[in-house]
Amino acid sequence: MRGPELSPAKRTGLFLAALFVFALAVRVASYSFLVGGLSDPPPAKTDAVEYDLLARNVADGIGFRYGSEHPPTAFRPPLYPLILASVYKVFGPSYLAARMLQFILSALACCLVWRLAWVLTASRALAMTASVIAVVYPSMFYHAGFLLTESVYIFFLVLSCLACAEVEKNPSLKNQILAGVSLGLLCLVRSNAVFFAFFLFFWALAVFE
Repeated sequence: MRGPELSPAKRTGLFLAALFVFALAVRVASYSFLVGGLSDPPPAKTDAVEYDLLARNVADGIGFRYGSEHPPTAFRPPLYPLILASVYKVFGPSYLAARMLQFILSALACCLVWRLAWVLTASRALAMTASVIAVVYPSMFYHAGFLLTESVYIFFLVLSCLACAEVEKNPSLKNQILAGVSLGLLCLVRSNAVFFAFFLFFWALAVFE
């Protein structure tokens, strides 16, 4: 005897929950087996060392600088070190906690890809395909555990694209605010994201003419 059939919304919810768990498992496993321990410090003489140092100094109250004897710096965009600093403030200087947060953001980005594909195509099959590709795309899962901007940047990039797609579908004030905030946060992760505004200008002209 068959039970009651699940509604499309419940099937989608179950799919996204499974997608998130699968994406998280792929990221944790790939980093553990291909790179190293989840609690290992970042390799010497890499950008990750600088991000880690800035985050530690912010968490310790020294400020956004490379040391108490150094002046404040604007060499690195602030959002990623501030996210790391928040993790260190709560959990202590834990590389495990920092990497787990990045794994979670990367897995959430896969779920956002589902929503983005659904908004653009209105096809559940295409949305499922796009999100599964995001889960297993090597560059996306491999870099998720490095103490670098990639995982956070991809999360806000997909969120920004989704927010803009939502604005095109429904240009409400709420959607416009979400698009502006997500794009601003994207630029605070990587400054080169400001060039995204160039394409947004022409997109806005085409959409709202």
